[in-house]
Amino acid sequence: YILITCFQESLFFHCVNRLFDQISYFENARISYAFWLRLTEYAMTLSVSEISKVDHAKAFIDQNYYMEDLNLDLIAGHAGMSKYSLCKEFHKKYGVSPGKYLRELRISQACRLLMTKSDHTLQEIAQMVGYSNNNYFGKVFKAEKGISPDKYRKQSVKYDLVRAVYETPFI
Repeated sequence: YILITCFQESLFFHCVNRLFDQISYFENARISYAFWLRLTEYAMTLSVSEISKVDHAKAFIDQNYYMEDLNLDLIAGHAGMSKYSLCKEFHKKYGVSPGKYLRELRISQACRLLMTKSDHTLQEIAQMVGYSNNNYFGKVFKAEKGISPDKYRKQSVKYDLVRAVYETPFI
């Protein structure tokens, strides 16, 4: 009888503890959710104008990188910021200056075009990514990638051939 009573009491306490665990779990979930809502409301009341302006500037660069006359004045004016605050906030958020971001974006797009558009000349590709001067494009490309655009194109063609040979399944 004592053994059954002890077993029943331990089962009872176990059930009660589980019930409290469930209540505390749901209570914790409710508190967490309420906290998350308050945190979201607070974040939305913060002044996000500078952040959204910087995001707007980045989106403008992403959409217009091919424009030859795209410069810091145009980007800052479009975002409604001064050049100084744009540079400061852009670097703070993205870790690079707007000019460096534009240069890296142009060169990455040029790499894509060099690999996929073998029928286009280097001058045409330079113009497609916003460089009017082929020599300047070559200089910037070499500074970023360590090789000339022409060598990059030749290497990518060789790489594609090697990749095609090795990735072809054996039948």
